[in-house]
Amino acid sequence: MRLDLATDLRARIGAPDKDARLTNAFVEVKAGPVAKNSAYPAKKETCVRKRPGCVTTGYDYTTPIQGIGGSLPYLIYDDTFGAFDAVPATSVLIGDLVSGYYAMVDDPPTSPGPGDDYWSVTPPTSDRWRGTATISLSDTPSATDPANVIGAQAGSKAAAAKTFVEVTIAAISPGLKTLYYSHPVWAVNSKIFGTGYTYVEEFGEGRIKQDTQTHDDAITYPADWPAGSGVWTGMFSVPDDIIGIVCKKKTKTSFSVLSTGAVGRISTADLPLSLESVTALIAISGCDQPEYNGTFYASRDISTPLDGYLYFTLSGVPAVSPATGSKSMDYWVQL
Repeated sequence: MRLDLATDLRARIGAPDKDARLTNAFVEVKAGPVAKNSAYPAKKETCVRKRPGCVTTGYDYTTPIQGIGGSLPYLIYDDTFGAFDAVPATSVLIGDLVSGYYAMVDDPPTSPGPGDDYWSVTPPTSDRWRGTATISLSDTPSATDPANVIGAQAGSKAAAAKTFVEVTIAAISPGLKTLYYSHPVWAVNSKIFGTGYTYVEEFGEGRIKQDTQTHDDAITYPADWPAGSGVWTGMFSVPDDIIGIVCKKKTKTSFSVLSTGAVGRISTADLPLSLESVTALIAISGCDQPEYNGTFYASRDISTPLDGYLYFTLSGVPAVSPATGSKSMDYWVQL
């Protein structure tokens, strides 16, 4: 594509009335050709120079387009050139008031109204909640596939349960596989989720229940995990299966975080995790060694899930272990 360049650009700072009715253009005045044997000045010629200019093109940021210039999308319509260097922000955040209702999750997928846990007539407090997967087995779970089954943040316990089921769990197909060691063999629990759910607080937990189908079978570990495992036929029905619990966000400043190479670890004494869960979401800040800072999924060791630690991958190898500094950790635990 070839674009003509504008020439003889001049500022109109001192004459704001100049070119007032022009858009993406300017007036250019030039002397005309001098006639031979003429004693009179040449007649001046006046023309309008139109140049490309940036305009709003209505691009919705979702439709793929072709462009140039690194990561920025560019559009060209006739002689108009448009460039975009920003992505629209989230439209609705937790606590935003929309049509008389407060959002309990970011960008609720439903319209504001009564009887919907994504919305509330009262504003949320500063407390935040998430749903996290639990698996009831005869032994402690070691790992899941997919991993890190934790729901989005919510402004209420009911909203955390709803987005966990309708978004996080609904995205798992055909089902969840959980690895565990049932002495003397390794086994996998295969679980197919239902659609409806109930949320109830009992025995000190906010439990998310659903009718599921499940199956357990022995495997050879590590050869069969995860690709060679999972049974999705001949399932057994489990009514009111506890598929998750709602956890509350908390912050602590007294804890120890260690590392071996680029693998960090925190004691379960500092980071309590339900015996039926595999992974915890944590956010660490304030460490003198930058590798310890960040948001991580901390999980049990597969071979020794009850060794007393949760492990996570760091961005690099810290200079010392344990971490030093004015540490702070956000984490999610049972009610």
